[in-house]
Amino acid sequence: MEKRKKGRRKSPEAILVVCEGYTEENLVLHQRNRKKLKGITILNTKGCSPNEIVEIAKRKYIEDDGYDAVYYF
Repeated sequence: MEKRKKGRRKSPEAILVVCEGYTEENLVLHQRNRKKLKGITILNTKGCSPNEIVEIAKRKYIEDDGYDAVYYF
């Protein structure tokens, strides 16, 4: 019986997640801990409108320039 091959797909090293509330933040934290991902940074923008969240995500991506991927919700 053959051994199962290890996956070769690499996950992004640095991910920024911009969210609006604590529910979304807890969801991302749960997934980060479950999948043992270390490079996820969470930015909680409590009380912002959806347009403001997108603008904040764009601005942080351009300013910091250290993120491989940015997600917002």
